[in-house]
Amino acid sequence: MRTGGITLGAMKARTKSAPAESAAKQIVGFIAKFDPKVAKLIRALRVAVRRRFPTAIELVYDNYNFLVFAFCTTERGSDCLVSLAANAHGVTLFFNWGAKLPDPQRILQGSGKQVRWIRLEGAAVLK
Repeated sequence: MRTGGITLGAMKARTKSAPAESAAKQIVGFIAKFDPKVAKLIRALRVAVRRRFPTAIELVYDNYNFLVFAFCTTERGSDCLVSLAANAHGVTLFFNWGAKLPDPQRILQGSGKQVRWIRLEGAAVLK
């Protein structure tokens, strides 16, 4: 996890600079800033994506526009497979290489060269 400069591997208990408990507390604080309905959605989606990618390294970014949970193969943001981006209006699932994914039902949004996304109303949509 990366959160406010703290870096944790998905399976590591401690980092060089801070214990996992500190990162977890920071994340709880980040989510607590949201409306309770959106906060509940963020928590449910984060758990659902973690279940799909149990060994992924999670990078967490909190900035003024979005709270982002990126699930990656390394600690580099460019190696992320998917990301959850939350703002006051809800949560979006980004596929970092989505333009290369087959999309016969045309559910993915976006027309750029790389990223595609879908808005998530609940964790069940991930199935």
